[in-house]
Amino acid sequence: RLAPEKQLASLLRGFAIARAAHPQARLLLAGDGPLRTELERLARTLHIHDSVTFAGRVAVDEVRSYLRLSDLFA
Repeated sequence: RLAPEKQLASLLRGFAIARAAHPQARLLLAGDGPLRTELERLARTLHIHDSVTFAGRVAVDEVRSYLRLSDLFA
């Protein structure tokens, strides 16, 4: 869920710093929620929107596939 208690704005800000050092880095946010629009706006403000994918709601049986593709999970 893209919800306040998950502190995803902090994740985006941290990713912006990491991406400056590693321009090939990509971030995939799985889930949906009340902060999606705000987080998408923040990604644009941080100039990382081209490296961030908002996948939306993901079925429980698909979560493992996403994790297997990942180098890092937060």
